[in-house]
Amino acid sequence: MKEDISQLVEQNLENINLENPDYAVKEIQGGENNRIFEISSENRRLIARTSNKVSEDRIRHEAGILELLEKEEVENVPRKIFLEDSDLAGQPVLIETSVGTRDIEFSEMSREELRDFAEQLARIHSITPDSYNRKFGKNEPKEASMEKEMGSNFEKYSRQPYRNYMEMADAVDPRVKDMFRRQKSIYGKLTEVDGKLPWRMVHGDPADNIRTDGRKVFIIDWEFCRPGVPFFELIYTFRHNDVDREERQQFLQYYRMFRDTSEIAEQNADLWEKFLAFNDMIWAAERKEKEKRAGGDVSEYEDLFEERMKELEKLHR
Repeated sequence: MKEDISQLVEQNLENINLENPDYAVKEIQGGENNRIFEISSENRRLIARTSNKVSEDRIRHEAGILELLEKEEVENVPRKIFLEDSDLAGQPVLIETSVGTRDIEFSEMSREELRDFAEQLARIHSITPDSYNRKFGKNEPKEASMEKEMGSNFEKYSRQPYRNYMEMADAVDPRVKDMFRRQKSIYGKLTEVDGKLPWRMVHGDPADNIRTDGRKVFIIDWEFCRPGVPFFELIYTFRHNDVDREERQQFLQYYRMFRDTSEIAEQNADLWEKFLAFNDMIWAAERKEKEKRAGGDVSEYEDLFEERMKELEKLHR
């Protein structure tokens, strides 16, 4: 694939606009969904992203989102340089600017970086679905019910992984069955919530996609960006960064300087956190059984499952 990316760049030097035609391509650490390559010349550094065993539509979607963010004048995010449905790579390749100099975790941020991150998310969460609808031919509302927010969440991330686990497990853990019963109850309570939620643009997975240059914070990887409930994205971010209560309050203090939060969403934050915690747990349980069937080393997933189960039990106390 590295050679394919190099050839793609060579054939499109003018469109990609490298300042120096002497460049190097190397694969860098990517996520579960994408393969990522660094394209570097003397004066410029770009990133090429391709799909990794998932729908190629995500790469095209991300390219469209980057165009939308530029039009909305959202700063500190990558800019789309080039998109090619590459015959060489056999799939779409998105080339974008490189932002930040290193990854950073929530707990590592200075107060200035934390405030900057809060402002970034608040500004993104202030974008109504109008521009998204125009860009992608959708008809998303500006307000939505809790039932719309849940949408396919329960089926895709709770029920189906649970069914897979039950089918694969030689010995079903009774705690999993009990927690699924509770998850169904939470799902019912959330879908019955009255009132409208603000339906705004959300990143989709900001937790592991934060970078810094030592001064400003940047958010990358926009393939899951769509309209949703901003406050629930904050809960997701807190959970996946192990943010304690004090740090959450500090972040929200900064966030509210730029955007108000939803009262309905805040009132149901505890239920949403339990809902997300179940999804995290059942993913680990399902993955453990898949590894076992494949004859792999399951110790990592056994430990992860136990860790997430204990966390879920703690939330339900």
